[in-house]
Amino acid sequence: MGRILALDIGKKRVGLAISDELKIIASTLRFVNFINLDDEIKKVTAEYDIDSIIVGLPRNMDGSEGSLAGFVRETLEKIKIITGERVKLILVDETLTSVEAMSRLRERKKSIKEKGEVDMEAAAIILENYLKEKNVE
Repeated sequence: MGRILALDIGKKRVGLAISDELKIIASTLRFVNFINLDDEIKKVTAEYDIDSIIVGLPRNMDGSEGSLAGFVRETLEKIKIITGERVKLILVDETLTSVEAMSRLRERKKSIKEKGEVDMEAAAIILENYLKEKNVE
């Protein structure tokens, strides 16, 4: 039984978060420059025995796809090629996750030194939301 990896994809950086082995707890992992995403996916999926990757899909407040949605979908297709059939890929709504991430970091009185910290926290929120929803079903 593998873990779940969550991605908050941006054109510059990608935030990564990972579940525990029981798929109950989401934790931030790290952030990477988008240009290094392919290598990072290969590394993380092997190191942590990833069986699913959750990818946040940007949506507008009215539910329509956001301006980066096409970019995220293209990136997802590249990830499919890298991971093949062994990893399940799931798109989920990421509406307001970056806003919530910034709020959480401020609540912890953590200064945001790197924008990647927000991306990691947003990835953790994406994963938390997925795990909660999955647990309710």
